[in-house]
Amino acid sequence: MTRRLTRKLARRLITIAALILAATSTALLRSGTAAPDMTPIPATDPAVLRPLTGDRRLVVILADNAGTETTDLLVPHGILQRSGAVDVLIVSTEEGAVDLMPALTIMPDMTVAAFHDIHPEGADAVIVPAFHSRGTEATTDFIRNQAGKGAMIVSICEGSEPVAQAGLFDGRAATTHWFAQGRMTRRYPGATWVQNRRYIVDGPVMSSSGVSASVPATLRFLEILAGDEVARHTATDLGVGEWSSQHDSSRFSLDFGTARLAAGNLLGFWRHEVLVAPVVDGFDGIAFALQADAWSRTYRSRLVAGNAAGMATSAEGVAFLTKISPRNDAAIDPLTGGPLAALDASLEAISGRYGPRTADFVAAQLEYHWP
Repeated sequence: MTRRLTRKLARRLITIAALILAATSTALLRSGTAAPDMTPIPATDPAVLRPLTGDRRLVVILADNAGTETTDLLVPHGILQRSGAVDVLIVSTEEGAVDLMPALTIMPDMTVAAFHDIHPEGADAVIVPAFHSRGTEATTDFIRNQAGKGAMIVSICEGSEPVAQAGLFDGRAATTHWFAQGRMTRRYPGATWVQNRRYIVDGPVMSSSGVSASVPATLRFLEILAGDEVARHTATDLGVGEWSSQHDSSRFSLDFGTARLAAGNLLGFWRHEVLVAPVVDGFDGIAFALQADAWSRTYRSRLVAGNAAGMATSAEGVAFLTKISPRNDAAIDPLTGGPLAALDASLEAISGRYGPRTADFVAAQLEYHWP
């Protein structure tokens, strides 16, 4: 077993343990007489961007080579690139490839060290996805450094933790993935952690709820960066009709049935499948990110990108490392089109292949209202 697969198996086992513990806590909470406290939405400050110093805004998406969430990175990158209104760079903490979780591998544009040399003035904004590490000294230093130079900091999903580690949510309102709300409230009491919002903007910081919120949150962020017209045009091209902050996170919860399903899917290794999607240069990186993310969260399948050259570049300019001759149990066509339509199609296909309960489990991980 390769080191990378060993790491992924360890992540899944840890997740299942967390699911069981959380399910126990949820059951105990529901057995009480008091309803859970729902924090109201506090007053927030308007978005703060530093004055524009060049012709275009520069946005950095920070990546931890050892594990960065697939959709959290690729969807904001793809949407901003397709807008044509800003410059976007994927900046990694180290040299070499970035392992995305739960699927895919990409090459960054440059390292943190190179970025400091080339752009000593810093970025106008930094997007922070969820990291497997939940934040390291290198990610914290970069976030603090860029914030100190006036960058707006945007967390996607559990990218909230490295931003909170940097102290940037203190005295501010923020949100995160529904599963992490309790942990973040305990660890970072200086912030006001808000449920039932897809995203929150509070002055120089912005945060989003779980993975699928990367779509509406990025469109809102694009409004801040480039204006309403650019955001509307980009949303139309993506087939997205609205991107408000309205959300109902109370629809997502845990129970022992969910934990049992996850454990059964993971431990039933004789049923595991490798699905190969053949990709060529110019493929739709946004739709493919959501497709790969969904299929690789079933705990029964892993989707890999296949290309005989060992690399393919998406329409958004991201270089993906591909499997040349991968072992596969089935081929799957890479999706194109609107991101949410791609996610819906993936969940429908998962339901057909593994059953509706597994599709529901995936949707909950992605914090996506489906069907």
